[in-house]
Amino acid sequence: MSRLGKSQKAATAVIIVIAVMILAILWIFTTMRNTREFMNLFTFVFSNLALILFSGTTVILALVAFFWYLTASRERMGKETHTLEKLCELGKGLFSGSETERLCKNAADALTSATGHSLISIFFWNREKEHFVMAWHNELPEELRNHFFLTIRNDSLRCSTSPEPEFPVFELDNIPSSYIIEDPASDGDSLVFFPMKSSHEMIGAIVLHELKNQSLLTHEARDTGTAIAQILGNYHLTRVLNQELSSASISDISSGALKMCHFPRFLEQEIERADRHEGATSLLAIDVGGGNRDFTMDSDVLLQRRVVERLKSVVRSFDLIFRDEPGECFVVILSQTDNETALDVSGRILTALTREEATEAASKIKLEAFMGISTYPTDATLEESLVDNVHAALEDARKASESTIVNFMDLY
Repeated sequence: MSRLGKSQKAATAVIIVIAVMILAILWIFTTMRNTREFMNLFTFVFSNLALILFSGTTVILALVAFFWYLTASRERMGKETHTLEKLCELGKGLFSGSETERLCKNAADALTSATGHSLISIFFWNREKEHFVMAWHNELPEELRNHFFLTIRNDSLRCSTSPEPEFPVFELDNIPSSYIIEDPASDGDSLVFFPMKSSHEMIGAIVLHELKNQSLLTHEARDTGTAIAQILGNYHLTRVLNQELSSASISDISSGALKMCHFPRFLEQEIERADRHEGATSLLAIDVGGGNRDFTMDSDVLLQRRVVERLKSVVRSFDLIFRDEPGECFVVILSQTDNETALDVSGRILTALTREEATEAASKIKLEAFMGISTYPTDATLEESLVDNVHAALEDARKASESTIVNFMDLY
């Protein structure tokens, strides 16, 4: 399949059409060579004025299409070079001399052995800064040509020809048993890769540059794929342990939710993300137990944990759950979520929270849950206003006699 971009393909089509038109013009001139009109220049010019104008326009269009083609080629090459330079700069020295480098080198060597291809780079997604960082590479080409990204995220393989985080998703159920992922932008290029089950948001990305057609349907390649998954898994487990140690200072040990003192910083990041992607961010304020202050007693610590577990069972792994002191209120940041979706999520949360649960004393309890919703930027364009709005919606919900949800948008 051609690697030309859309602009280049359009320019190519225009050039072909113009070439046909020029041939037609030459044929007309050839047939008129011996005619009287052709010998008389004055008569020919005026009797064939339309033909001359048409010929001139055709030549101009041909020149425009030619320069358009060259410009599109330069822009594409420049973009790819810039992408490579940016990724290299982000990962420069980040993992140098570390255990991660050794693990990634083993993974790259295994891929090289399986594919017979040496241009391999491994990246990992930095969620906080929203970009890929280079973990290791064994050789970098001068420019990116035939390349694609493979990632594992929420038990799904994702494949793309760009380093953007929004990849098209190939669910595991739709992947053949051989786990062959083909690059849609190349002619028959493929890679056998065994996905590893994970509940975490993202494990990593493997990039193969200039991957040529290889016969990968061998047991050796499949075994290598399994080994690679194990290597990446070992790396990820180490990474998760380090993350857990670093997150101990921002998490509430009793409930497992994030401490509210860190809420402003994370909210600011989510709003910045929404602005970058021209999207939305929603806040949920949840009062469990209807303001019952006994909920914060030591004997109910287990109940707090179960509330957080139920929240996590509904929201996505990258949504953030905070416990607002003294403990009866929780706040959830739904990343990249509009108001309509937030309403749907809050309904599922309400169902999860209000179902019956057995306590340590084996007594049955049914929690009450009152929820407020506010969305950026439809309800507010400032962080402070967004927080005030979600608390106003929660206060209105608390006035109800039973569990309910109040959307700030419906208050006024």
